Amino acid sequence: MAQTLIDRLNDHAARHPSDIAITFLTTGDAASEDLTYAQLREAALGLSGALQAHGLQGRRVLLCFPSGLPFVTALLACMYAGAVPVPVAPPRARDDSGFRRIERIARDCSAIAILCTDQIFDAHRFRNDPAVDARWLSVPDLGGGASAPAAVSVDDIAFLQYTSGSTAEPRGVIVTHANLASNIAATTEFMGIDAATVFVSWLPLHHDMGLIGMLLQAVYGGNRLVLMSPQHFLQRPRRWLEAMDRFGGHLSGAPNFAYDLCVKRVAPETRAALDLSRWRVAFNGAEPVRASTLAAFGDAFAVAGFSRGAFFPCYGLAETTLYAAGGFASQSAHVIRFDSSELSAGRARVAEAAAGVDLAGCGAAPSAHAIIIADPATRKPMAPGEVGEILITGPSVARGYWGAAAATKDTFQVRVPGDDRDFLATGDLGFLWQAELFVTGRLKDTLLLRGRNIYPQDIELTAETCDPSAPINGCVAFADDVGGEERLVVIKEVRHEHSPTLASLGQQIARRVLEEHEIQPFRVVLTRLGAIPRTSSGKVRRRASRETLAAGLLPILVDHRAAVPRLHPAGQS
Repeated sequence: MAQTLIDRLNDHAARHPSDIAITFLTTGDAASEDLTYAQLREAALGLSGALQAHGLQGRRVLLCFPSGLPFVTALLACMYAGAVPVPVAPPRARDDSGFRRIERIARDCSAIAILCTDQIFDAHRFRNDPAVDARWLSVPDLGGGASAPAAVSVDDIAFLQYTSGSTAEPRGVIVTHANLASNIAATTEFMGIDAATVFVSWLPLHHDMGLIGMLLQAVYGGNRLVLMSPQHFLQRPRRWLEAMDRFGGHLSGAPNFAYDLCVKRVAPETRAALDLSRWRVAFNGAEPVRASTLAAFGDAFAVAGFSRGAFFPCYGLAETTLYAAGGFASQSAHVIRFDSSELSAGRARVAEAAAGVDLAGCGAAPSAHAIIIADPATRKPMAPGEVGEILITGPSVARGYWGAAAATKDTFQVRVPGDDRDFLATGDLGFLWQAELFVTGRLKDTLLLRGRNIYPQDIELTAETCDPSAPINGCVAFADDVGGEERLVVIKEVRHEHSPTLASLGQQIARRVLEEHEIQPFRVVLTRLGAIPRTSSGKVRRRASRETLAAGLLPILVDHRAAVPRLHPAGQS
């Protein structure tokens, strides 16, 4: 029988009070702070009394904290108090856009309060923007309080998870305790998690992968979670791997860019000194998972005892609580080379020659769930090997979007001809091959150029490899209307703004894209670090990038344009 998260925390605190729930690496290295399960429950209950005294029961409450123990305590305190927590990305120093995003979310869900740290509270006080109805409350100033926990059932809302906003305005996904219990049961089974499994994470706690896949999964199961801030990881990626070694981590993971960053910035002598032999589940939940990323990390860290069999490509999204498909921890990741021309035409065929695109399989849906590939226009199911939109049904699919009945109906209540179940339309493209899901890209991001479907991620990867010194995940590709015809545009961030080779880099990217994808970019724009619009979880925003460039708001270092713009259909010159 499904239980709420706080029921599970109560059980762990009663049965194993001295077991460590969370170890927070305060500096990212040696310094740490531990909370046992008894201490975690006591801290959350104490704060919940203060929240109830402020009348927050049954209301939406934003959580605006950096990743750390205060966030964890506030989240659980909201659940004990019967409030609905809404995690949001904390604003950076002097980041007015971050505050505006928080206030938009507060208005969208009619939040009554925004809980935060003293530092964020002080930064908010000096802003001149119109205030929202929600009260900003500094948690250290609230103190504690004694009050009985609210009665919470599995059908109640556990929290609102706002989407990243990579393809549209963020929406609040309604996640119930039943959704959460179902999703955690699926990952527990597929990833082979048991009571002794040690989790290690640097992933942001306001984002679903870090929040659900690591924090709530660990608390629900009574496991130990070793936690560090995303900033400490980005400053020194080796800290993630050193924590896996030091604490004997069994389960951890990240999107493509984090594995790529470790390969790029962890020195060979550091790799050789690590022991990663106990890492048995290294999940990768990017859209899509890059086979080249798995290969590069596996090669680089074999010297540390890392096993390629630990890789666990998976697929998920906020609308399915998190996890939607994956393999089993006991199986190696499946990487298959498919014919790129056939994929462009919407068909999956194994490449007969060396040329092709390597795709990593993301396994299958967990029990009580189903995945169907359907035509995006007709919703008619497609045959195995045909590319279409990924539709999902099952108990992990969330209730809908907060305050958006029309969007909920269009996204969560999709019907397939001949099937009476409601399906979630993910907006992602993929296909089934020998009953395994392969994700190819986003429906809204796919480029249609001269009759070919082009996935921007493939173009971006090619552009990134042209500049080894460039930042990871610092490129975006999209189509723009030029004289009534869709043309390819590539924007790439560069680290060295005044390098004399920038002009030749633009030419090199255009040449490599043409050679590898048979597409002539109309423009290759080089810009400075951080100029590409991103979501709060770090994903590039392609539509926003196109709009920023068109409005003249992108700082341009080099603007390389094709002398004669040409888009080559496959096999032609």
